[in-house]
Amino acid sequence: MTERVAHLMDDRLARKPTDRRRARFHVLVYGALVHGRRRGPRRRDDTRGYYVDWYDGRLFAVATGIFLFCCLDALFTLILLGMGAEEINPVMAALLEHGVGTFVYTKLAITGFGLVFLVVHAAFWIADTIRVSHILYALLGGYVTLCGYQLEMLARVF
Repeated sequence: MTERVAHLMDDRLARKPTDRRRARFHVLVYGALVHGRRRGPRRRDDTRGYYVDWYDGRLFAVATGIFLFCCLDALFTLILLGMGAEEINPVMAALLEHGVGTFVYTKLAITGFGLVFLVVHAAFWIADTIRVSHILYALLGGYVTLCGYQLEMLARVF
């Protein structure tokens, strides 16, 4: 062995065998909020889905819209229930039996966690036919329709 090769081998053995790719929460937050670089797939073959560091602004707008319409839905539902309407969703009806706070907090928590999951997986495909980001757009449309319907019911009363 030459002296240079022996020196390189000694350096390699002297290094700590740490894996720089270990994910830690603060690294994920820093990469996502401050220093995210990956906005698309890493490889050409990543067609079935991929994770990114930086999300499209439209996804943020859609997710924010869904959450705001979810808040409006909870408010309109409580107003309508106070006027004598009935909750037809059995899960939400059961939560209402435990109290208004339980209903609202659970509804918002389920929606919030669901939105985070869908946004993180927005570039994935379900059964190679539906992109997850399209589900977000459909949910926004569904909430707009639902809140419109609730407003129509409220307008009939007033």
